[in-house]
Amino acid sequence: KKIEEARDSRLLVVFLGDRRGAETAIDDSMLLPVYDHLLAMVRTEIGGVVPKIDLVLYSIGGSVVTPWKLVTKIRSFCETFGVLVPFRAYSAATMIAMGADEVLMSPMSELGPIDPSLVQVGVGGPSGDPNLTEVGVEDIAAYVKFVNQRVGISDQAELTQMLGLLTQHIGAPTLGRIERVYSHIRLVARKLLSLRQPPYGDAAIDSITESLTERMFEHGHGIGLNEAVELGLSAKRMDIDLDRLVWSLFQEYESDLKLEIGMPPTDFMDDGSQTTYQESDVAAAVLESSGMAHEYRGSYQISRIRAPIPGINLNMEFELNKELLPQSDQGVYQLQQAIDNLRDQISTMVNDQVADQAPTVGVNGGFVNAEWRRTTPC
Repeated sequence: KKIEEARDSRLLVVFLGDRRGAETAIDDSMLLPVYDHLLAMVRTEIGGVVPKIDLVLYSIGGSVVTPWKLVTKIRSFCETFGVLVPFRAYSAATMIAMGADEVLMSPMSELGPIDPSLVQVGVGGPSGDPNLTEVGVEDIAAYVKFVNQRVGISDQAELTQMLGLLTQHIGAPTLGRIERVYSHIRLVARKLLSLRQPPYGDAAIDSITESLTERMFEHGHGIGLNEAVELGLSAKRMDIDLDRLVWSLFQEYESDLKLEIGMPPTDFMDDGSQTTYQESDVAAAVLESSGMAHEYRGSYQISRIRAPIPGINLNMEFELNKELLPQSDQGVYQLQQAIDNLRDQISTMVNDQVADQAPTVGVNGGFVNAEWRRTTPC
C-alpha cells in the first residue's frame, strides 16, 4: 500500500523463489491467479481500466512463451504499465520488463540476456550425445563462429564436416527446434518492445533485441541500471524512498520463501547416514496485490543419490547342538527355515547399512506436488 501511494498506482507482486532445490519458474500456471488480481483491481473502475499498474518482479526466468501472454493481460487493465525490479529479473522476467512503459531499478537490480536454454529430453542415441542435457541457443552460433573465425576454417567441405559433428552430438531435430525457439524469442522481444508508450523507434527495437539475444555471450550476465540505459531500455533509477520500500518488500518475501538459505540441499540432512529430507506445505512463490494473495505451495523433498556398491554375500553357518534338535522331521524343517530367514535378515541389514554409508554423488527430488492456492495476504 505504501508503494501504491508513492507511485499513485495499483501494485501486483510476482515473486518466484529460487531456493536451492525448490526453484520456481515463470510459466502459464500463473496466468489464472494473475487474472484474479487484475479483475479485483478494476472492480470499481469505470471501463475496467486503472491509470497505472506496477509489477514488482523477482524471478530467475522460465518459459519464453509466458511473458507475452502475461504482459498483454496486464496492459489490457491499465493505461500505463511499470516494472519495479528489486533484485533479479532474468531471462523470461527480462522479457516481461521489456513490455513495460518504464522499468524502475536500483543499484541492486539486475536484468539478463534472453537467449533461451533448451533442456533436452531423449536427445541421446545414434544421433545424439546422451550426456548432453542442456544447450543454449547462442552455444550453437558460438560453435560455428569458433570454427570459422577462431580456428580459421573456411573451406566448405571442412565446414560441412564440422557441422556434421555438431549434428551428431546435438541431433538434427534439436537443432531445428533451437532455430524455431531462436526465431520465436526475437519475434516476441520485438512485439513486447512495440507495446511501450511512448513507442520505441524501429532502430531502437532492433538494437535492444540484438543486444539481449546475441551480444551478451553468457546467459548469466547481470545487466545493471547503467547498462540497461545504454542498451536503450526505458530504465530509470528509483528514488531513495521508493528503493527502501521495494527492498523492504523484497526482504519480507525472501524470509517467507527461505531464499536466504544458500546451502546445498544435502546440508539439511542430519549426517551422512540420513538419506531423505522433507518439508511439507512449503511456499515457493507468491502472487500478491492489495487484499489478495496466491501462494505456490507443495512439498520440499530431497534424497541422496549414493555411489553404487557391490552386494555383500555373507556365508554364515550355524552349528547346532544335536541334542537340542527337535525330534521330528517337521520340527527340524521349521528350525532350518527360521535359520535361513535370520540369515537373510542379517544379510539385508548389513547391505543396507553399507549402502547408507556410500559416498553421496548427487541429489534428486526438489519441489513436488505443488499448486497455486488462494491465501490470506501477508
